[in-house]
Amino acid sequence: VTKQGPRATVTKQGPRTTVTKQGPRATVTKQGPRTTVTKQGPRATVTKQGPRTTVTKQGPRTTVTKQGPRTTVTKQGPRTTVTKQGPRTTVTKQEPRTTVTKQGPRTTVTKQGPRTTVTKQGHRTTVTKQGPRTTVTKQGPRTTVTKQGPRTTV
Repeated sequence: VTKQGPRATVTKQGPRTTVTKQGPRATVTKQGPRTTVTKQGPRATVTKQGPRTTVTKQGPRTTVTKQGPRTTVTKQGPRTTVTKQGPRTTVTKQEPRTTVTKQGPRTTVTKQGPRTTVTKQGHRTTVTKQGPRTTVTKQGPRTTVTKQGPRTTV
């Protein structure tokens, strides 16, 4: 145990693990050359795994996983997962049936269960796919195209 000033304590556990206590709230645990766990107060925990992956636990329900420079996965409670892929694509999974994919500023794809997909393109066009045969395309406030198998109704 090494005491550094009035607040910091460094404890070496075996050849790989080092625990640094910084004041009453913050604890940094180094496990081998790749994994670092930082405990910030009673709720927040930051785990660094290698150079690319960071897992942040915020309270009992929210976990944020950063994978490389582009992908962020946020788990909110037992049902909702938000995946951010780069600057444009966001996938929201609302268990157990609904998935919302945001692609850029205009396109949103909503998957509801195994059969229904709703694609919103800009503020005027909506394409709804219901099962393998039915597609409803809404273009602006006046035009609706319904495709049921090989037949089309406008």
